[in-house]
Amino acid sequence: MINVFNSDAEVDTPVGDELNLRQKLVVITLDVLLLVELCIAMYFANLAPEAFTPTFVKTFFSLLLPTVLTGLFFLRRLKTKTASVAS
Repeated sequence: MINVFNSDAEVDTPVGDELNLRQKLVVITLDVLLLVELCIAMYFANLAPEAFTPTFVKTFFSLLLPTVLTGLFFLRRLKTKTASVAS
């Protein structure tokens, strides 16, 4: 029987899938920005309790989309270039 929960099993990941330091900083910044955006959306939604859900959705997703797209742009732009090996 295969033990699915074996923590000693080694995971083979391609070399190019690891994040470099700058990409890790982008991810941390994105996490903080998303938490701030969540707080902002909750604040504005709380100002209008009768329209809480629509206000929250409009505010949060209008802030979320540009943040995620900008983050993906920077993650791809800061990707470590690997040398191609000719065989």
